Amino acid sequence: MIEIFSVTLKLTGMASSKIKFQVASLFTSSGYTTSESELIAKDDARRKTY
Repeated sequence: MIEIFSVTLKLTGMASSKIKFQVASLFTSSGYTTSESELIAKDDARRKTY
């Protein structure tokens, strides 16, 4: 599952350095900061992915 979400976020143009953190946050519900969440919320494709 982690790889699937990683590839999906990469296709939306998210920086590789942030992808692993975002996917880990998704599955563990931890480490999700406001500035990081804005990366998801401001992009339609990423918001639909999550």
